[in-house]
Amino acid sequence: MKYWYVFMISIIIGCATSKQTTTPTIHYRKTACLGKCPVFDLYVYKDGNITYKGLNNVKIKGEQNFHITKQEVTYLEQEIAKLTINTSKVLVRDLPKTKITYNGKTITIQQTKQVPKFNALVQKLGILN
Repeated sequence: MKYWYVFMISIIIGCATSKQTTTPTIHYRKTACLGKCPVFDLYVYKDGNITYKGLNNVKIKGEQNFHITKQEVTYLEQEIAKLTINTSKVLVRDLPKTKITYNGKTITIQQTKQVPKFNALVQKLGILN
C-alpha cells in the first residue's frame, strides 16, 4: 500500500511539471457574437509555443499545441505595438470582440482588419471553419 501512494504521488508531480509553467507573452481571444462567430483563445509564449483552446464555431475544438518561430513571436509583438486603442466605450453588441493581452494590458477591438498578422497566424494554424 505504501508503494501505491509513492507511485500516485510521483505521477501527480510528473503531470504537474509537464504543463506549460511560464506565463504567455500574448493572450489572443475571440469572443462570441449572436451568430456563428469563432470563439477561441491563443496563448503565445516567447519561445514560440502556442496553446490553443477552441470553444465554439471552430474547426478544432479543445486544446491543441502549435509552434511558431521566435521571429514570428517578435512580429506579433510589433503588431500589438502598432495598435491604436479606441477609448470609445461604444461597442456593437453583435460583433465579436478581439481581446489581446500583452505586457499586462488588454486591448479590445471589434474590427479584425486591425490585426492582419494575427489573422494570418489563425489562417496558418488552420483552426477556423
